[in-house]
Amino acid sequence: MVDKIVILLFGWLGLFSLDLSADSNETKATIAQMRGVSLEAAFVARSMQYLYWQNEHLPPNDQTGTLLVVGQDNCLFKERLVFLFDVAGLKVQGRQMQVESCESLEEATQIVEENHKIMFVVVLNSAADQWDAKVFSKRKGLVVYGQGETFKQRGMSMYSYVQNNRIKVSVNLKKLKNKKIQVGEELLSRNQMIFTGG
Repeated sequence: MVDKIVILLFGWLGLFSLDLSADSNETKATIAQMRGVSLEAAFVARSMQYLYWQNEHLPPNDQTGTLLVVGQDNCLFKERLVFLFDVAGLKVQGRQMQVESCESLEEATQIVEENHKIMFVVVLNSAADQWDAKVFSKRKGLVVYGQGETFKQRGMSMYSYVQNNRIKVSVNLKKLKNKKIQVGEELLSRNQMIFTGG
């Protein structure tokens, strides 16, 4: 399954790179940034396969779960996740996933309050200055992922950072436990994941 994700991502990235070269004047992100986001999207999708929610925090079996991307999405994080869940057919605890997005944390707060099918929130680096750790603190069964080291020690369940030109993901085990989410052994064995709060 992991090989399938990587092959699909790099195939998609190749097509997207061709599109970039054709219209590079309108591009707001570099190809290196786009590749980094492709890897992060793969980490997010893969991580969700190895996180386990309690039934009370999941939508019914016949309904889709939701992943919400927050912030100005210049690197097409949402599109990459949609590609992975739709084309690769990835599911989370037997449920199909849909990916939604919004540009502000204020809007995200309202969406999360109203939509109890949201299981995972990705806060993009572009929304880092809006972040408040108290926003989703009471919502059980919600994983919050911060894109970039600016989210270090800011109340995230997970956040990404770059080390030796490689993207790593820090996973706060204590935070996930408090959110009533179990971490599978498969995730614990990944070498790009760094675990804290254990």
